[in-house]
Amino acid sequence: EKLLYNTASITRGKHTQTSQLSNIQKTYLQNSNIINLLNSFHPLKPHETVEISPGFKVTPYPASHLFGSYGYEINIFGKRIFFTGDFSLDKSDLFSGAEFPTDCDVTIFDGTYYNRDDPQDNTDATLLQATELCKKIIIPAFSVGRTQEMIKKLERLRVTKKKNIIVTGLAADITKTMGIKADYDIRKNFDPVDFQENDILITGHGMLQSGNSRRLLESTKDSSDVGVILCGYQAPNTLGFALKTSNPVALRQYKQRIFSVHVSGHSSPSSLNDFIGKLSGQKVMIHTPEKTKVMKRHRDVIIPKYLDQIILR
Repeated sequence: EKLLYNTASITRGKHTQTSQLSNIQKTYLQNSNIINLLNSFHPLKPHETVEISPGFKVTPYPASHLFGSYGYEINIFGKRIFFTGDFSLDKSDLFSGAEFPTDCDVTIFDGTYYNRDDPQDNTDATLLQATELCKKIIIPAFSVGRTQEMIKKLERLRVTKKKNIIVTGLAADITKTMGIKADYDIRKNFDPVDFQENDILITGHGMLQSGNSRRLLESTKDSSDVGVILCGYQAPNTLGFALKTSNPVALRQYKQRIFSVHVSGHSSPSSLNDFIGKLSGQKVMIHTPEKTKVMKRHRDVIIPKYLDQIILR
């Protein structure tokens, strides 16, 4: 709901000419229509089976990826299909880890980190090191999921007792809506002149391409006592990726201390391997990086190509 309202507000704020909008866009920008849309949804409770039509049943399971992410068991006249997009089997500061059925006729699942090495888990040590070495810290994080997890990590490590944790922008709206309990401050607006010693600012645009995180980065680029903690995925050709991989051009321009922690909403390689080993039916893995190869012990796993059809046995 928050995202829908913000999208409408941003579009209005750009002073888009009404004549340039289609009838669908004009309708979309009406808040009343957004409310009507949301009222049309039928909420599903976790693990509660709902019969959509005779012989067609759906059961949702929390996916532990972000707030509101689910995998679905679809039962069609006794043929059971389980589908999930991004999911995490691992316990985190936000979630206990996904628990999915493993005995469906076919399971379609996310393989983002398949056939990789498990990342080193040094997140806590890195966060504590950054807070000791830096007077101010910028944490660019995705507004949904990564922001809330970083808040909970800092709370668990008791950093919130020593530093001022500030959340701003859409990340603040989402965090407030989710009711995250921790010692932090929400600021609707935050300018570089507001950035003071002992502040840790968590804000959106996790890849540093724009937004508050980029503005603060630019305003402090000559300050070696400012830390930047990159958390989550950094896409190639982004500033976040350049800093994370110690690109010499980026490091010459930005003098801040750069830290990187592994905070992910995806299953670790080892957890994913265990999950695959428990599946009894057909196994279809999607969301895999290009040229991903199936390991010998997983020869029965199918990685479909675009528009491939899977025939259920």
